[in-house]
Amino acid sequence: MNLLAPCRSQMLCILYLFSSMIVFSHLHEVSGAVHVEPQIWNALGLTEGMPYYLSLTKNHDGSAGNEILCTAIKPWNWGNLWHLKVAMIDRQGLLAEFAALLREAQINIVTCRAETTEPNGIVNFEMHLDSDQYTLNDEKRVGVTESGAGPTLPEIRARIISTFIEEIVFSDQHPLFSLWRVLPLARSAERILEQEVVNLEGNSIPIPEALLHSVRRAAEAHSPELTAYGELPLFAAVRADTEAAVVRIMFLYPFTGHVAMRIRAANRVGTLADIARHMGEANVNMIQMWSHNCESPDMAVIDVIIQVPGHASRFPVQKNMAAHLAGIIQSSVDPVRSVEVTWSGV
Repeated sequence: MNLLAPCRSQMLCILYLFSSMIVFSHLHEVSGAVHVEPQIWNALGLTEGMPYYLSLTKNHDGSAGNEILCTAIKPWNWGNLWHLKVAMIDRQGLLAEFAALLREAQINIVTCRAETTEPNGIVNFEMHLDSDQYTLNDEKRVGVTESGAGPTLPEIRARIISTFIEEIVFSDQHPLFSLWRVLPLARSAERILEQEVVNLEGNSIPIPEALLHSVRRAAEAHSPELTAYGELPLFAAVRADTEAAVVRIMFLYPFTGHVAMRIRAANRVGTLADIARHMGEANVNMIQMWSHNCESPDMAVIDVIIQVPGHASRFPVQKNMAAHLAGIIQSSVDPVRSVEVTWSGV
């Protein structure tokens, strides 16, 4: 089931309006490569033929996980990666001066997006910064400081605000400026088990057989009953984090109770809360959820991937439970128009 099919053109517009967001792709079978929707490709600036790093991460208990990360950012820089956003009054030479300030502090600009809005002449900068060699000529170098907003670089933040005080846009006496560590990658850097470098092909990410083998062995170690079914196909649930500049690929087996649901409902206050309540009462595990209004102003589309609890040998029971849940949602939540259910591997 293509989770983005009804709203591809609208979604592309949303990506350009909101550059920091989570975007989901459809659940599909993996055959040597993972398909990536064009929206994700464009949002992350993926480029065919360039090298990208695939990293298999481990779970908190040290066992191999079922997720592979794909990013153009070198994994050894993940712990020093920062995300910067600032709105400024545009003028000639502004980007050059901003980049020069970062160069003076030995901060490398890994990615940069700049957009000027008309007619008010406001420019928005969004950057990923590498602070591995960070230093200031006239200030003592200090470590990362924790604040209520999370880890920050207070010295470079203060230098930017003081240097561009006339240009930075303020709202309610607060600068429209943020700088924080890319925590998803920083945490993942400590959990890398295996790594491969690949070149992207078309709209696909090739997955080396060695990584797929590790994913399969990890799944079989976690659910030994899967070995009774022989060589099973793998399915991939893809999500892109444009803020962290990373594609996360979660691999799923059939017969493990994973279900993709698309729920169409009237757009009203409380719809999502009612649906989530029914899922909680059914004791299902929500893996992914994306609610969006793409088909019409008064219609919401809610895409979810859930896992129905139970042993693989109880697959028929799991399937009945999911079908029953879909029926409850459609009959009990007043504005729900339809519920479509797709099983991985069925």
